[in-house]
Amino acid sequence: MRIFLSLMLVALASGCDEACTEIAVASVSLQVESGDGARPLPDAEVSFTLDDGPVRAAEHVGDGEFVLAYEEAGTFEVQIGADGHEQLERSYAVVLEEGGCHVEPVDEVVVLAVEE
Repeated sequence: MRIFLSLMLVALASGCDEACTEIAVASVSLQVESGDGARPLPDAEVSFTLDDGPVRAAEHVGDGEFVLAYEEAGTFEVQIGADGHEQLERSYAVVLEEGGCHVEPVDEVVVLAVEE
C-alpha cells in the first residue's frame, strides 16, 4: 500500500494527471527520398547515436521509411546515405511531452542529392 501511495504522489507531483497510454511513440521517423524526383530510397542506410552513445542502425519500416527509436529522448546525431547519393548528416533534439508520458516525435522527409 505504501508503494502504491508513493507512486501516486510521484505521478501527481510530476504533473501527470491522467494515465499514460501504452502506445510506443517513434522518437524520430524519417522518409528518405532521392533528389532526382523525390522517389523513396528503400535501400538507404540510416544510422544514429543518441546522446553520444554507441552507433545504432535505424529500423527500416517501409519504402524509404525509417524509425530511429521509440520513446527515447535526447539528441540524435543521424547519418543518412544511399548508393549514388551524397551522404547527409542531421541532428534532432527529442524531448518528453508535458506530463512525461511520451516523447514529442520528429517526423521529417529527407532528400538526398544525387552524386555527380
